Amino acid sequence: MRKKFLLVAGLALVSLPVAAYAAVLAPGPHSSFRVRGANIYDPLGHRFIVRGAVIAPGALTDPQGGFDTKELAGVKHDAKVLASMGVNTVRLDVSAIANSDERLAAIRRAVTAARSAHLIVILSAHGGTSQQALEFAAYLAGRFHKDRGVWLQPAFDPSCDGADADRKRCISWSAWRAEQRALVHAIRSGGMHSPILLSTPRRSGDLRLLAHYHLTDPGIIYGVHFHGGPRTKLSLANRKRLGTLFAGPRSKRFPIIVDDLGRVGPSGRVDRKGWSDDFTAYVTNWTINRGGDGAIGAAWTRYGPQAMRARHGSGLSTFGAIYASRFLALTYAVDHTTRAPRGLRGALATGDTGHDVRVLQQDLVDRGYLAADEVTGTYDYGTEQAVMALEGYNDLNQGGVRDGIASPVVRALAAGGDRPKPKHGGPAHVEVSLGQQVLMLVRKGGTVARAIHISSGAGGKTPAGNFAVYSKATMSWSKPFKTWLPFASYFTGGYALHQYPIVPGYPASHGCVRMPSTEAQRVYAFATLHMPVFVA
Repeated sequence: MRKKFLLVAGLALVSLPVAAYAAVLAPGPHSSFRVRGANIYDPLGHRFIVRGAVIAPGALTDPQGGFDTKELAGVKHDAKVLASMGVNTVRLDVSAIANSDERLAAIRRAVTAARSAHLIVILSAHGGTSQQALEFAAYLAGRFHKDRGVWLQPAFDPSCDGADADRKRCISWSAWRAEQRALVHAIRSGGMHSPILLSTPRRSGDLRLLAHYHLTDPGIIYGVHFHGGPRTKLSLANRKRLGTLFAGPRSKRFPIIVDDLGRVGPSGRVDRKGWSDDFTAYVTNWTINRGGDGAIGAAWTRYGPQAMRARHGSGLSTFGAIYASRFLALTYAVDHTTRAPRGLRGALATGDTGHDVRVLQQDLVDRGYLAADEVTGTYDYGTEQAVMALEGYNDLNQGGVRDGIASPVVRALAAGGDRPKPKHGGPAHVEVSLGQQVLMLVRKGGTVARAIHISSGAGGKTPAGNFAVYSKATMSWSKPFKTWLPFASYFTGGYALHQYPIVPGYPASHGCVRMPSTEAQRVYAFATLHMPVFVA
C-alpha cells in the first residue's frame, strides 16, 4: 500500500504555470541565456536552475544509424508532462555517427516537439571519433543556432566514449582541454551563442583541476556525474569528498550541473537504492543551499533500472518519485511563490499531512533533530520544534526568530545537509548554544545524539560558561516564579534545563533553558548528575 501511494497518489501531476516563461523559452531567436560567474541567467536576467530529465533515451543513439520512431512519437506528450512536473530542461541524446538524412530529420522533429513545451533542449552527442564529434557539433550549431533554447553538449564523457576511447586520454586534463577547445570553436563558428555543456575528465567525475584547465569561453557550463557502485549509503566520507570536489570549482566561479543524475553508471552497474536516494538528496541541498546550478535526471522512460516512470499507468517509479519530490519540487519552489505540484509541496507547516511530511520527519531523524518515534506523517508540534532546531543550527533565523516552517531551504538541508557538530569532544556532555537556540546531546567521543530547539533567557539572562548538572527533579517547584518545572536538570545557581509549555523561536525565559514537552524527558534521562554542561 505504501509503495502504491508513493508511486501514484502522493505524486499526482498537475500543470504548473508556465505562461510567464512561455515568451522567453518559446522557440525562436530570443535573447540568449547567459553564464556569469558561477551562475546561469535566463533572458530576463533571473538565475536559472537546471531542472532536467533525459527524454527519449536511446532513441537516437544507435551507432548503426537506426532510430526508435515509437519513442520519438511520444516526445511532444512527454515534454508536456515533464513541464507540468516543473522540469525546464530536457537532454536529448544523439549519436555523432551514422546520421542519415532520415535520422537528422528525426532529431529536428524531436527538438521541435520538446521546444513546443517551452523546454530548453540540450543535444548531447555520443560516440564517434574526435573528428566525427567535431563535424557533428558544427552541423548541430549551424542547424540550431537561431533557437537560443537549444544548447549543445558536444561530447558526453569525452575521450572515454566512442570509437577512439582511450584510458589515458580519458583521464588527461590536457587532452580534455585540447578536444573541448576544438569543439567549442566549431560550435561558435557555426553561429551558436547558447550555453555549451562540457563533460569533464574521468567519465565526468573529476573537477579537481578545473581551475587550471578551464576554457575561457564565457558561455561554458561544466557537467559532472557520480555513481555509488556497491555502496548502500552516501557515507560521511563520501559527503566530504563530494564537498571538496564541488567547493573548489565553485570558489573559482564556474557553473556546474550534475548532468546525469540516475541509477546506472557508465559500466552498466546499477546503484543501490539507498545510495541513489542519498545522492539525490545531496544534490538537492547542493543546488539550493550551496550554489549548484541544477541536475538532469536520467531517464524519462518506463524500462530499465534508470526508469523514472512506472512500468504501467501515469505514475512514477521509485527513483522517479524520489527525484520529483526531492529535487524537482524543492528547486521549483525556490523559484516560484506558487505551490509545487499537488503531492510535491514546496513548503510544509503545522497541520500538513502526507507522504512528504513523513519523508521530512525521517530526514530530521537522520540529521538528529527528531526522535524516531516522532515519525507520524503529520506535521505536529514535535516536527515544528525539530524544524526550529534545524533553522537555529543553520542560522536561518528570520529577524532573529525561527518560524518552524519547513521551507524548500529547510527541507533541502534536512534531506542532504550534514548532522550537527559539537564544539567539544571528550566525555558525554550537553552543549547549549545561546546564539542558535539549540541544545545538543553529545555522546562520548564527540558525536551528536540529538539537536533540540530551546528558548533561553530573554535579554541574555542565561549565564554562559562551563558548568555541570548538580541537581535533578522530575517535578521541581520554582519559588521565585511560583510554577512547576518538569524534568529539571540544574546546572548553575538555580538555572535549569526544563520542560515548558511554550518554547517560542526566540529567547523568552527568565533565565532557564526551556525545552519542548516532546524532548524534555529525553534530555532529563541523558543529562545525568555531574555531566558537563557547556553554555555559550
